[in-house]
Amino acid sequence: MNDIPDHEALVVLQFVTAGFLCLVVVISSFVLLRKEHRGGKPVMVHAGALVYGLILGGFVGTVMVPLRLALMEGTLDFESREFLQWYVPALAAFLIMLRTDVTARLPLIGRPIRAYRSAMLRRSITHAQKRLAKMERMGGGASDGEGTA
Repeated sequence: MNDIPDHEALVVLQFVTAGFLCLVVVISSFVLLRKEHRGGKPVMVHAGALVYGLILGGFVGTVMVPLRLALMEGTLDFESREFLQWYVPALAAFLIMLRTDVTARLPLIGRPIRAYRSAMLRRSITHAQKRLAKMERMGGGASDGEGTA
């Protein structure tokens, strides 16, 4: 019925997934990050979003999509050699990379990623301050230190 073999369809699905996630991250950097969040370097922020999207999309496209397909087909056993050699190290490396922020220290892509992460952090701080002010107006916040441990 379909002329595309399974391997080629998987590669196409991986590229489409990676490209879609990269596009989502870049578009969200344009939509969500205002001028006050970006600071004086909007090009670096959007370049960082592109790199961050490529990393995220590449991981999801090359690791998570095949893993999900193998699990849905029932062809992957958690004690299998393939799972232990490919998926566990990839998942561990991605989690360590996110946790330690090793990408911000890389030579060529470190500056844009730091700019993007800083802009996202400034956005989070702005939103947290707005929510805190709203809670204090409602009488739910302990702004003078009382009630805190």
